[in-house]
Amino acid sequence: MVNPPPGSTPSLSRLPGLDMARFLAVAGMVLVHARDVLAQDAAGSAALWLEISQSIATNRARLLFFLLAGVGVALMSRRQGAGAGVLLRRALFLALLGTGLALVGWGDLILVFYGVLFVVAVLLMRLDSRSLLAIAAVVAAAGVLRLAASPFADDTLTNVLLLVGEMVPLLCIGLVIGRADLTNDAYLVRLGAVGALMALPALAFLAHTGAWDITEVEGRVEPAAALVSTMGLSVVVLALCLRIVPRKAGWWSPLVAAGGMPLTAYVGHALLFTVLTRTADWDLGTATGVAAGYLAVLALVAGPWRTWRGSGPIEALMRRVSRPTPPGLINDARMKPVE
Repeated sequence: MVNPPPGSTPSLSRLPGLDMARFLAVAGMVLVHARDVLAQDAAGSAALWLEISQSIATNRARLLFFLLAGVGVALMSRRQGAGAGVLLRRALFLALLGTGLALVGWGDLILVFYGVLFVVAVLLMRLDSRSLLAIAAVVAAAGVLRLAASPFADDTLTNVLLLVGEMVPLLCIGLVIGRADLTNDAYLVRLGAVGALMALPALAFLAHTGAWDITEVEGRVEPAAALVSTMGLSVVVLALCLRIVPRKAGWWSPLVAAGGMPLTAYVGHALLFTVLTRTADWDLGTATGVAAGYLAVLALVAGPWRTWRGSGPIEALMRRVSRPTPPGLINDARMKPVE
């Protein structure tokens, strides 16, 4: 499974691959929001490959973000001074930030959910890996079984169970993964293999039914296939990023730097898209081009910004209002930026 290998000694240095995975998660959400928010005629003249690629990213990027939350919490908890108090203050910060975005017109509440996830992490972070994986399986089953019992249900209870059934399992899996030595190549290969074994059969089934967009699956088997495939893909993406991106990020540096400030990246696109929706009337191709342009500018600016300031402005604010991060903490804002 994804348990840390016995006797492994986790690395406590900065992990460029983790920031790369964060960038991919943010990039996926930006592209999906471009379709949902900016594109007035998403099914119009856009190329079929563009529609399919954005359907594939829908919700999967968000769930990757939940997995990375668990990994991040596990890494933080291995250092003194990053305990429950820090997590609860960061949870409050994220919830308030998400609420503020909602008040200015942004419709995605993921930062509020992320804050709730940090509270859940406080309750789970001391459990052993087997308990975490058991909780992941039980909670995931709750939402899936609810929809399987009533395939076309769209009530509040079903939606809550499905949301919790996505968030908590990925958090638990991330907590388990974050306890391992994520610089151990053999472990990363096994991790990627487990993720692929989870994802491929479920993806084949979804491809057969044409259910690319997992937010629109209906029926008794499709919800389970959607969740299992997304869990597996998230694990594969994380393992690949950690395996491929070297300790010195090289030409990956702009993307790694952008991934090191995911909150700033997310809030920036939320504010930009909120303003653009009041003036723009674009098709899917144009909206995607705007999203790609935003990501390109972000990658160009992030490197110099991190060299100058050390971390993104919103990340720095969150650390300030929660607690100053001790020197040497994983992904410390004051550490030298990756090269």
